[in-house]
Amino acid sequence: MRIAPIDIAHKTFHRKMMGFDPDEVMDFLRLVAEELET
Repeated sequence: MRIAPIDIAHKTFHRKMMGFDPDEVMDFLRLVAEELET
């Protein structure tokens, strides 16, 4: 299965207590997606 930059940018995760900071995860996914587009 190939992953397109748009798939990375729009990936969502379930939130749980003591999990990762959702904003930080989204910022990182956007950065990765932008890098793959170039």
